[in-house]
Amino acid sequence: MKLATTFLMLLFSVPTFGQIPATSAKYRAQLTREAHMQGGLTAPVAMFAGQLTQESGFNPAAHSGVGAQGLAQFMPTTALWLTKVAPKDFPTADALDPAWSIRALVFYDYWLYARLPMFVTTDQNRFAATLSAYNGGLGWTQKDARVGKCTTWWDCAEKVNDGRSLANLAQNRNYPFRIIRLYEPRYVVAGWK
Repeated sequence: MKLATTFLMLLFSVPTFGQIPATSAKYRAQLTREAHMQGGLTAPVAMFAGQLTQESGFNPAAHSGVGAQGLAQFMPTTALWLTKVAPKDFPTADALDPAWSIRALVFYDYWLYARLPMFVTTDQNRFAATLSAYNGGLGWTQKDARVGKCTTWWDCAEKVNDGRSLANLAQNRNYPFRIIRLYEPRYVVAGWK
């Protein structure tokens, strides 16, 4: 009951006016370019834009209370890790650089996506799982699939109680929902492709 109440509180805290941040226009071309380079012409540009809205509201100077930084809210350890995984693409770790942050978000999402083959690719299930992993960690999302014997994130993995605190679980389950169901449609309507 407490999880459902927390989820509803988070859900109804979302503005309903359907607008996108004005600052997003400044980064549209670069986000589109990075998405198409990583995922081809069918890459979900609007979803990535929704993710940046969720992470920072397209504020390149954003800082979280736990140390996440920049447009995509990378933790310094994850930013440094990217320099080791893809040194050619990320010779330095600079989460406060908007260009670096956009490239890193798209790269990391596709890196996570490739490690979640247990989730079917239809109806945005695999991208929902990817977003869950971005927010809460790949290991937790993989555990959700194992514990729930899930091949879909929606209506299966999203309902698994994997052992996290209720607050962390609610926050993680709300993350893909807000991006895919609330923010992404706004960018689709605005023509982000």
